Amino acid sequence: MQILSAAVFVMGLSSISLSAQTPDAKAVVPVIVELFTSQGCSSCPPAEKLMTEFAATSPVKGVRVIPLSLHVDYWNRIGWVDPFSNPAFSDRQVMYQKTFHADNVYTPQAVVGGLRECVGSNGAELTEQIGIAGRDAKAQVSIAVAPVEDAPADRAVSLSVSTLPESARGETWDVILAITEDDLVTHVKAGENAGVEMVGTGVVRRWILAGQLGAKDEPQSVSTKVTLDPAWKLEKIHVVAFVQSQKTHAIDGANSVDLASAGGMSK
Repeated sequence: MQILSAAVFVMGLSSISLSAQTPDAKAVVPVIVELFTSQGCSSCPPAEKLMTEFAATSPVKGVRVIPLSLHVDYWNRIGWVDPFSNPAFSDRQVMYQKTFHADNVYTPQAVVGGLRECVGSNGAELTEQIGIAGRDAKAQVSIAVAPVEDAPADRAVSLSVSTLPESARGETWDVILAITEDDLVTHVKAGENAGVEMVGTGVVRRWILAGQLGAKDEPQSVSTKVTLDPAWKLEKIHVVAFVQSQKTHAIDGANSVDLASAGGMSK
């Protein structure tokens, strides 16, 4: 498969707009599933396989699973350094630990919609949690991709937010942008998974706090820049955007686009 340099493409996210949406029988509701995982954990491969399956075919009708594979770094000390690990993801898991009043952190852990958690390899429980999250009222997130002619190395991102659900009013919300990559194959050579070939789906390559939204009803906007690494396979890249309550950590609006099909890969 050809590895494409980011320098030969010009792509930008012209806008990401949000408006209130209440799920119904016809709507397809995006649900964020964060999988806290590690290539050094022998219990994680089944969870990563399940994440790949759920991302391809949702276990719940009317729900689209958006996977975020967050590789923690605390397993790195036992013989294998996970190339996708990031201490910031370990910190994010500790944030959820406090939210759930849990005694400790563990892998593989799935956090659904910022409010519910379960063992990431437990397909039945994860399906139930996805179904519950899919019934919550959410903002509708739209992501538009357009060229940025004068900045081929950077990707300009502007986000416009109109109206959050009534239940979300009066809070402060983080607007988070994640760049993820699929089909990342690693031949693990040490640690608990020595000799195992692991394939990652929705592996988070870049995590950006794009801005915050307040309690105002009128449209609000934030902007940021994204730089894509030339080693990434751009045809496997997704751009994920979501809004998350600073108070409850509920994710009340999300979406993702495939960079290639969205028109962001033009020579």
